[in-house]
Parts: sequence; structure tokens; C-alpha cells
Amino acid sequence: MKFAVASSSAATVPEPAQLRLLDLVRKTGGEFEVRVQGQSMGDVLPDGSTVRIVVKKEPATRHYDCGEVVVFRSPEGRLVSHRIIDRGRSIFREHYLITRGDACTLCDVPVNVSEVIGAVSHVRTTEGWETVAGPRQIPLPRRLVATPVAFAVGCWAFCTTPRWRRLLTRALWSIRGGRGDAA
Repeated sequence: MKFAVASSSAATVPEPAQLRLLDLVRKTGGEFEVRVQGQSMGDVLPDGSTVRIVVKKEPATRHYDCGEVVVFRSPEGRLVSHRIIDRGRSIFREHYLITRGDACTLCDVPVNVSEVIGAVSHVRTTEGWETVAGPRQIPLPRRLVATPVAFAVGCWAFCTTPRWRRLLTRALWSIRGGRGDAA
């Protein structure tokens, strides 16, 4: 199957037939190859390169680690390939991943694990198929900017869950001396 996967926000939304085919691959598992468009992954996935994506069949086995490059569906419906830089650790955020392109300073909006299509395992180069390189060290000035932004995005994801809003509302009511069950 050949279609473009974006590594930047300039990608087009996949055709409905391609999305149905992707859903079928997600249900059955396996591998497929796609062409990448965009510069957000830098030299790891150059613009126009072909990558191999591994799709895990069972949802229970869809565990992704920090440092892996994954393909996911963005809120706009685009397919994006970025590296996982953090996983949700609390009960409220355990199903979310924080991703970022290697050539980007800021993180993406938190990604629900259910939106992940698969992990990028190999990239085709002039020498043949090679494993995807690990994350490179980010220069200190970029880390100083990116860390507070990643924290803010994580706080936003944490605070926008319905359960957290109810708890926060109850806490505010109890501080004000009102009823705690008004949420």
C-alpha cells in the first residue's frame, strides 16, 4: 500500500478508501510501506523517503515506548509520523503519548494510543533498508524552551479530562464553602 504519511502539518488528509484499508491493517496486524512527506523528522525520515510500519494486531499489545517513531492520526485527520518523547503515567493520562518531530522545537497535542496506527521500524536508504535511528540529543537552548511547553501541554491534557474537571469543581466548591456534589 502506498500513500503519503505526513511528518509535518502540510500533509493532505488520506482518501476514505485509504483510511478503510488502514483500519483493516490495524485489525489484522502486519507491516506496510508508505512514503513520508515533510521535514519535521529531519534526517531520520527525510522528505520523500519510504518507511516500513509495523502494526500490532491486538490492542493489548499496542504498547509504545519513548524514543519510538510512530504513525498516528492527528485531530485534523492527517497521518503524522513523529517520535514519542513521553508517556502518560497517571491514571488520567495513561492512554496518551506526547510526540514531537526530531526537527521541531514544540510538542504535538497529546495523542491517544487508540489513534496510533503503528511504529516505524525501517527506512529505505540508498544502501537498502535500515533501522530507524534513535533520538538525537537536543541542544540545551531548545530543551529550555521545549520542556516548559511540554509540561504545559501535559497539564492541559490532564486538566481537560471529565473526571479531573469534576474533582476540580468539587474542590473549588469545598474551598468556597458550597456543596461538593454540584459538578
